[in-house]
Amino acid sequence: MSRTHTFPATVEEGLSRLDALYARSGVLHARRGDTLHSYCVGLGHAAGRDSNAAFETRIRDGKIVGVCHGCGLSLPQYVTNLGGNLSDLMPRSDSSVRSDQRQWSPSIAVAIPPAKAKVAPVPLGPVVAVYPYDDADGKRLFEIRRHEPPKELRPYLPGVKYAGIQSIAKLDRPIYRLPAIRQAIDRGEQIWIAEGEKDVNALVEAGVAATCNAFGASHWESHHTDSLAGVRDVILVADADIAGWTRCQTISADLARLTPPPKIVIVQASVGNDASDHLSAGCELEDFDELTPDEITLLISSATTNRDPEPGTDIMRRDPLMGDRSPTLGNLPDVVSSVFSLLPYDASDALRSALTRLAMGTFTLGDLEAFPPREYLVTGVIPSGGVCEIVAPPGTWKTFVALALALCIINGVSWLGLTTRRTKVLYVCPEGKYGLAGRVRAWLAANPGLTADDLYFLTVSPHLSQAGDAAAVTVLARHLDVGLIVLDTMARTLAGWSENDSADMTQYQSVIDSIIEHTDATVLLIHHTTKADKTGYRGSSVIEGMLDTLMIFHHAKGERVTKIWLDKSKDSRDQYYLSPGRLSESGDSLAFGLDTQPPTESPVSEKVLAVLAEAPGPLSGRQVWVLSGLGRGTTDAELPRLYARGLVRKSPGARNAIHWSLAPPNETSGPVASSGF
Repeated sequence: MSRTHTFPATVEEGLSRLDALYARSGVLHARRGDTLHSYCVGLGHAAGRDSNAAFETRIRDGKIVGVCHGCGLSLPQYVTNLGGNLSDLMPRSDSSVRSDQRQWSPSIAVAIPPAKAKVAPVPLGPVVAVYPYDDADGKRLFEIRRHEPPKELRPYLPGVKYAGIQSIAKLDRPIYRLPAIRQAIDRGEQIWIAEGEKDVNALVEAGVAATCNAFGASHWESHHTDSLAGVRDVILVADADIAGWTRCQTISADLARLTPPPKIVIVQASVGNDASDHLSAGCELEDFDELTPDEITLLISSATTNRDPEPGTDIMRRDPLMGDRSPTLGNLPDVVSSVFSLLPYDASDALRSALTRLAMGTFTLGDLEAFPPREYLVTGVIPSGGVCEIVAPPGTWKTFVALALALCIINGVSWLGLTTRRTKVLYVCPEGKYGLAGRVRAWLAANPGLTADDLYFLTVSPHLSQAGDAAAVTVLARHLDVGLIVLDTMARTLAGWSENDSADMTQYQSVIDSIIEHTDATVLLIHHTTKADKTGYRGSSVIEGMLDTLMIFHHAKGERVTKIWLDKSKDSRDQYYLSPGRLSESGDSLAFGLDTQPPTESPVSEKVLAVLAEAPGPLSGRQVWVLSGLGRGTTDAELPRLYARGLVRKSPGARNAIHWSLAPPNETSGPVASSGF
């Protein structure tokens, strides 16, 4: 049976005082009605023995009951750990009234669960290394002793047996080997910055000036950067993990504020995880692998894909070394950088990386208004850096159409009468690869003077459900400097994911977004329609939700004329047919191009164009269908088609209505391939 302590206060007032105690102590918490949720500060969590760190305090049966669901810590013990005492739950009382005469109703009670069996502490190993930290004048501030086995780093003050991290937190902690580093900077030497003291000592033995900060990857602060003033050349050594890569990003950004900014190179061990592994394996300083900023971003993104925080990590516990100060964030937005002050010193790598990525993508309205207008690979249809999809039933020439689109883009010629922006293309084609060469040659024969030099074919199916394959596609696309990635077909890249499962497609969307983020390329998916509905895409609705543009083939069986319906465009509310295309004989294969065979205009088109030609100025849609004698639905469908072909123009009218007029004869859609693209 649990014991009960009764305190003189009302339940509501006691809970409010406990809320205030949490706030004063810097514990992240939230109050919802009569319940307080916070994160436990028990020693069991600090030692990483329990992954459940939720401490819940609530009113139950007229009493305040508090307990940690992980380590069983009671509320009185919790309050003591926060530096308070049970009197924090009591109102100020009249000292003239004896305690045994006070009347309180209802009472506050704290339920204390039975004590759990104690875990025997692991014996501390012998000291194998001592790392002294001195100020610029050589005065010893503290030292860190390395115990092994098991590995444990403990801080000690001069003349004190054991300092404890709270005592060190009060000091202005310098970088390791500060006096030697200042002398090296004065001599104009290159400075190496590693992650730990063991790595620094290994680098010093190799003949370079090296330093680090105390207490791990996340504790580089602005005054550490200031102590390197005047340095001209810096080598950052990244440990081969998320914490190491993120740390180098942070330090590199902060070093850039020095005047003059130093030259910064980031390297990583070619053998092992860190500098000491690299050097102990017999490798030389010049054998370190250099990493570019883009490669580091890609490594972090790949490593955090589908990764949860490490078990046993209390991800929101404050770092006693940081206090109210924020870590160095370089050029991250100020509105987001303050969030880092809430991060604990042992927060997971995944959390740090994710918060850095989100911070870099956070903007104010002014920032958004300063963005340049969106560019298009195909004017009005395929945006740069977007996700687009062509949907068609099997056997409807969709690969011919996609190849023609890719070839038009690499040559900068118009596609179906629409202007394109020239860029390189990576065409992923694990199916039908043996016929691709003939199809490309047929298109080139129909369009003399054009080339396929900037079109690259990936004939192996990348399994985007695997982080390694997704990262490989990104690296390949960046190396080739492509602006368009065609996945023909989407189904061949799923590899274990189901297109009908919304959870799988949400992960697929995240992978596609990551590829676009790191390549600035457009991704074009080639997908199939359902068997029942030849005009609808197959799979989860998540697929359509991630698209900027959706194009659907309307193709009559036995015909070589293909109509492409622009079903969705995020930048336009219009739905319309693109100009029809036709497959024509070319050599031993077929070539897709603009359908130029007569009749060019239908009777409906002729009536609409005639009305606009006779009008003294732009007409509203209503005026067009009244003057033409056509039905409203017919006119409303025909005007966007004529607009897509460049025969009419749109302009704003009264009350934001769209007005239509003939396009001047000299308006063109850019260079056109000889086959009529």
